[in-house]
Amino acid sequence: MTLFTALNKALMGNINNQTRLKVVVPSELSAVMTYTNSFGITLEDMLKKSWPNMEIVFLPEAGVTMSGGYTSANVMQMFAPEIDGVETVSTAFTEKLTMHRIEQYSTNARQKMSRGGWGTIWKRPMAVAQMVGI
Repeated sequence: MTLFTALNKALMGNINNQTRLKVVVPSELSAVMTYTNSFGITLEDMLKKSWPNMEIVFLPEAGVTMSGGYTSANVMQMFAPEIDGVETVSTAFTEKLTMHRIEQYSTNARQKMSRGGWGTIWKRPMAVAQMVGI
């Protein structure tokens, strides 16, 4: 698999076939995992045999159809969620939901709410390999 080779090279051989991996595939390609060869073995079975700790996740936004026109090709990613006890990727938020003071008016009252988010934080960006146009 090209993605595994690229990921292994980027991490300088610190992963192997037993490492826990996560593969993100467009939802519109989920049927591909059920393709069967002449021996009756599906693609998913072959992948699980080669990489037993690999988890395949389907993401609608990674495909052309459901991306809202932001992509013109399917995108596939493979990453190691954890290497040597350090988390590779996480999401972070600035604070919890904050309720501001109540504003009183003659006929109504309103209260503002605010929060923020940093989004996805990659602690080890070299631990992800991406393929465009699958």
